[in-house]
Amino acid sequence: MNLKTLAAVALATLAITSCDDTTDTFGNSLIDNKDALYITNASFKALSRSIAIDSVLAHSSNGYIGKVRDPETKACVTGDYMLEFSTLADPGFLPEDTVVTKTKSGRAKPYLTTLNLFFTKFYGDSTNSMKLKVYELGKPLPEGHKYYSNFDPIKSGYIRKNGYTQETSWSVKDNSLSDSVRTSNGSIHSITLRLDKPYTAKDGKTYEDLGAYLAQMYYDHPEYYATPYKFLHHVFAGFYVQTTGGLGTMVDITTSWINMRQLFMSDTTKMVKDAYVTGTDEVLQTNHISNDAKSVKLMVDDNSCTYVKSPAGIFTEITLPVDDIKQSHTDYTLNTVKIEMQRINNKEVDKYTLPVPSNLLLIPKDSINSFFENHDLPNNKTSYYAAYNSTTNSYIFNNISNMVNDMYANKGKSSNYNKAVLVPITLKTTKSSNGTVTLNSVSNNMGLSSTRLVGGPNTPIEVSVIYSRFKK
Repeated sequence: MNLKTLAAVALATLAITSCDDTTDTFGNSLIDNKDALYITNASFKALSRSIAIDSVLAHSSNGYIGKVRDPETKACVTGDYMLEFSTLADPGFLPEDTVVTKTKSGRAKPYLTTLNLFFTKFYGDSTNSMKLKVYELGKPLPEGHKYYSNFDPIKSGYIRKNGYTQETSWSVKDNSLSDSVRTSNGSIHSITLRLDKPYTAKDGKTYEDLGAYLAQMYYDHPEYYATPYKFLHHVFAGFYVQTTGGLGTMVDITTSWINMRQLFMSDTTKMVKDAYVTGTDEVLQTNHISNDAKSVKLMVDDNSCTYVKSPAGIFTEITLPVDDIKQSHTDYTLNTVKIEMQRINNKEVDKYTLPVPSNLLLIPKDSINSFFENHDLPNNKTSYYAAYNSTTNSYIFNNISNMVNDMYANKGKSSNYNKAVLVPITLKTTKSSNGTVTLNSVSNNMGLSSTRLVGGPNTPIEVSVIYSRFKK
């Protein structure tokens, strides 16, 4: 066994045993005096605070609609959703002369057109009544731009003036459905809007409804359906879905589409065929999140702890004792730096208490935006993540020594060189046939979560450090 291997064994053993803050001759029990490995551990203090986060990168394949209040903090959060639609060259329209339902002018049209917003996950009361309104976009959003959760299509001028709108009331438990239909859908729910109002196109021509317009555009200009770009620019730019009423429910939309149901004859029997355009990853879908600013400020000003709250909302900032760690043992190698963020249990237990964040990213403060915009993954050098540990009721970062070294090397380049932030994240992974799990992507958690952590300006957090050096 070589010297490096012995050193590794020593450090691994030390990591699971207690040790005083003094240098001892632990290494002597493993290697001879000539090459003795000296190991010491030390403890430092880090300070933390809550920081309000106005927005996070919000391009997501999911949409969040609704408004809820956190039972513990009383903070409200509202979710709105902007979606564009993608299409196939053949979206499913029947040959025009085979369609049974006709307009007054004799053109083929779907007999029913709906906007369907599908979800399986929701927060709050399934019977609660909510309201929403959809607005037609006047133009597609520019491609290549980074959209954050404070982006408001209404204030930014993307809603078409005098464009198509529709409103509806909804609940998770759709009482318009029979019990047998509701049961057959399993865990899949849908918010459904009938798009049966007359539609006036940009050229001033009025159609009986939106489905009639989409169908006639296909029959007259099938080339407009050839690519999503052509569809968005020549046919329909999309919808903005805004929460307009209700409190106590939010849903996680996973699939959205405009469904156009057509009738045709098969022998003497009327049959149904659907055509549709759908929201996909090929086109933009963004979330507009509104947090209650007064409640957020109260939480940020609470010095008894720190908060992590999503979507957007609040992160916890940690000022790491980088200088102390690096300068206190200058002739030693920095081996491990461990920090554990202890969670504080909720004061009130409620069936609608927001869930605890599943995963937290620890990242230098100045790197947050670039990390998500560049679609980076935690590299265990300048970024780390930890899953919530229910046994210890904490988030444990076992070794951030690379981050400490990197921060120290960048001292003087930024006033935030020693500041890291805890960010709630969503992980996407794949599992191979042999059980290996691969992390594919990391994004801001746009779902509801909240927790309090031990810390704040009056409660330092312990940072445990292990150093080593060989006998000179």
